[in-house]
Order: sequence, then structure tokens, then C-alpha cells
Amino acid sequence: MIRLAPQATLSLLTAVIAVTTLSVSVSACKILPGTVRSGTETKKVDAMLQAESLSFVRNADQTSGNLSFSLKDQHQCRIEYWSQDPTGTPPPASPLSIDCPKDKLQLTQAIAISGLTPGYPLSFRIFVWPKTTTFLSHYVKDFSEGQDLQAKTAQDLVVVRYLAPRQSAEIYSFRFPGTISVSEIKSKLNANTQSCVERPVPEALPFPRSSSLEDNQKRPLLGLSQVKTEGFGSGEALQHPFFNTRLIETYEQTARQENWKWNFAWENKPFSFDAFPPGYIGELTVGDGQTSRSIATRSLSGNLETVELTANRLQLSPRIIFPTDVARFDLTIKSADASETLLTCQFAIDKDSFSVPEEFLRKLGQGSYLATFTFETHQVHVNQQGSYPPWVISAQDVISFRLNKRL
Repeated sequence: MIRLAPQATLSLLTAVIAVTTLSVSVSACKILPGTVRSGTETKKVDAMLQAESLSFVRNADQTSGNLSFSLKDQHQCRIEYWSQDPTGTPPPASPLSIDCPKDKLQLTQAIAISGLTPGYPLSFRIFVWPKTTTFLSHYVKDFSEGQDLQAKTAQDLVVVRYLAPRQSAEIYSFRFPGTISVSEIKSKLNANTQSCVERPVPEALPFPRSSSLEDNQKRPLLGLSQVKTEGFGSGEALQHPFFNTRLIETYEQTARQENWKWNFAWENKPFSFDAFPPGYIGELTVGDGQTSRSIATRSLSGNLETVELTANRLQLSPRIIFPTDVARFDLTIKSADASETLLTCQFAIDKDSFSVPEEFLRKLGQGSYLATFTFETHQVHVNQQGSYPPWVISAQDVISFRLNKRL
């Protein structure tokens, strides 16, 4: 059975997720709301619903709770909700919905939610539309249940780094000098300057293997062994040909709309869990304000498509599939031979399009440059019983192109 995930990280416990707003694009196949970002309607929905009033409080048994929020006028609304973990209730592939009471169109809404799995946080989608129109005129607000991740700590991690153009994943264990909360782990993943930097100093990805401590027995992979995957990428992890502290999986093909099941042993005991498919760039449009073109090349080198830059403006409009709550865009511009990094920019994923500030583009002389656009997503999986360390599954989808500046 194919499962398609809404916008959420996989985890039995996840961090408090910022409220985001987006309009929904749904294709003919079974893609759930939130899997494709194609626009934003923040101002319109915020004029109808008080975002700061959103709250979900679970009852003592954790199997039910109450969602509450306030409308700014007598609008109609509908609630859709699902578990952030594929094994929770209701599952992401089969969200449940509840219509707000239509009698008297109360401004303050209080909706009882039942039949939940304890410890598995929920994601909510709130549809709001004026009482004089139909559901087709709705706007959307996303909201996710928070969890106290400060109470969950770990000293070890399992880190997965998937690179889409190579269809391969590196897997390794990571040990901190002391314990760290899951909330801190997520904060390190979520570090985002949302700015541009000239000639940047190279930064390591979070939790690089080179900075990990070894355990007392000098086991390079700590307790991790027998790693196999199914679904999105199927394979068996082998020792990396160059690093005995890492495993590697390569895939002849990937099933982009299937969950990613991880089977492994920790301290010789078997475990498994499902992750969502990695984020993916469905389409990238690049232009200079006068002309634009769609770029699809996923090769990291070789014959790349060229974008003509005839003004000091570079605008990028991505359409992304399977975003997670910890995600970002990176744009890197290098010299034509890739020997020198001239500019890097980071952008949040909550907008349809964004531009490189003009002052940075003016400093690039005429000529050819290599540009790389990266969509980076992170999922955090935490075992409820603490039987094995948290997993951080990071993925990068990359589109490269050449910039030809002619002004």
C-alpha cells in the first residue's frame, strides 16, 4: 500500500512546529494536502482566523483531546487531522475530518478529537471560508501539536544523509560528549540564516561523523548493524569503500511516493520503523524578471542548462513535494570551473518565490557561473521506549544550472 505523507516530520515525538500557511495543489493521484506547496495565502487566512488562538490539549489518557481556536467573523470551517507518525492513528494516508458546528457560527470553536494513539503528535489542517460562499473558496491554516522534547535526551544518534542525484545514502552513528535533548537536536538542524553571504567559509552539515566521539570499545558504528531498507529506496547497507566508520546504500531506482522503511539491529536486537519519502523538487523556474525558464537537470556536473541573466535580478520559484517542518533552500553560485564559491544564500520554504538581493548580483562580473539549488529536508525519529538512539534522516535534492551574465 502506498502511503503519502503530509507536511510533517516522522517521529514518535517531534518538536513544536511553527504554524505555517499555504494553499494546496492536489494532483489526480492520491497526494494528501500539504504534500505539494504551490502558493501562500497567509494574509487572507490570517484575516479570518486568529493564529495565536490555536491550541490542542490532550486529556489525561492521551487518546483524546480538544482543539480550540477563534475566528474573526462568522465564517465556516472544517478540520482535518492525522498522526505525524505512519503507525499512529489516524494514519497520514487516511486523515479524518470534522466540520465545525454550523449552528450560530460561533467565533470560538472547541472541537473534541478522539481515538488517538498516545505519544504520537497530530498535525491539523484548518479550512476556513466566508459564510456566504462554499468550501471551494476556502483558505488553509496548518497547525501541529507540540511535544515536550526537552524531557527526551540522547547521547547517540544514527544519521542518514541521502543525496537524490546520486540515489545513495550514507549511514553512520554519532556520539555527543554528553547527553543532549531532542529539542536541541532539532534546533541544530533548523539553523537557518535566511541571508546571502559572499565567499563563505565552508560549513559542515550538522552532526558530521568526523566530530563524533568513539565509545569505549572503539566500535566505529557503535551498536548499529544489519541495516536494510524497503519502499522508497530498497537495498542493504554495506561498509563504505573509503570510510570504515560509515555504511552506504545505493539504489537503482526510487519509489518516490512510498514511505521509507528502515530495518536494522541495535546492540544485536532487531528494530524497524517507517520514514516519509525525502523531499523533492518537482519543478524549478529561474528568471531575471524579464524572461524565465524551467530547469530540471539533476546532474551534478557535465552538460547543464543555461539561464541568461540580463539584469541584476535572479528570481527562483520552486515547487516542492514532501516538505518537512525542518527544511530549507540553499543557492550556491561558483566560478565556471567550480573552483571558487562566490555566493551562498539560504531561504525558508514558506514562500512561492524569492530573489537574490541586487547588491550581491552587481558584484558578479560578466561571464559564466555554476549555480546549484538545493532543497534540504530533515526528519527526526525518536523511539518512545528509548530502545535505540534517535535517527536523523537528512535528504538533499539538487538542481544545477549555468548562469550567463550579459550586462
